[in-house]
Amino acid sequence: MYESIEDWNTTVPNAGRIYDHLLGGASNFIYDREAAEDILTALPQARSIARANRAFLTTVVRHLLDLGIRQFLDIGSGISAVQPIHEIAVDARIVYVDRDPTAVAHNTFALYNRWDATAVRCDLRYPDDLLSNDGVRDVIDFDQPVALLLMAVLQFVADSDAYPAVATLRDALAPGSYLALSHPVATPAAAEYSASIVQVYRRTTTPILSCRDRTQIARFYEGWDLVPPGLASVAAWRPGADTGTDIGDFPVVGALARKP
Repeated sequence: MYESIEDWNTTVPNAGRIYDHLLGGASNFIYDREAAEDILTALPQARSIARANRAFLTTVVRHLLDLGIRQFLDIGSGISAVQPIHEIAVDARIVYVDRDPTAVAHNTFALYNRWDATAVRCDLRYPDDLLSNDGVRDVIDFDQPVALLLMAVLQFVADSDAYPAVATLRDALAPGSYLALSHPVATPAAAEYSASIVQVYRRTTTPILSCRDRTQIARFYEGWDLVPPGLASVAAWRPGADTGTDIGDFPVVGALARKP
């Protein structure tokens, strides 16, 4: 499942630790910070984008709690140090999933006093392994509704893996489950800086970076009912907003959908 010893090498930048630095976290290394600074050179608003994405996650989790959801499967969780789900959903079952061993180690330590939450090392590209993982199965009851969270992770997975993996995960969930994801969106404005950012991520443990357009992102929700406002800027997404909300040129969008 794990293809390179670079997954364990802290001298190679890692997307989750870069994100942690952009959020203002301290669970990162000098090489991650250098890569983050290169991203900021290409896209000075990268910190604001990261914070807006994290705020979207927080908004979604709180909304799902209001709807009665008490199980969260966060895939590509990264390091849960800034506004972590387990501090918001204090009475919910939570599984953090990541392929980066340092993220898993950090999250495991953060959950040391939680019997109903865990962190496991799995790769989104192998959803059957993830779904059969003992750690996942010990916490998540797949006969009950689950919130599947895929925040800013699918851009690191090629189409040939991403669409089948998400479909497999969707099929495994009970009716009444929810899928929330965020994703960079391909816009004319994004073309101006995306090439430079792609070059930065080529130095990391997750070199693939795909900016999909709105139609391609919407495919991940196929067959599920989008919650208003549908696909919108993560900076503007609020539950129950008008369905006509325009995402504008904000470079990251998100949506929440319910399984019928």
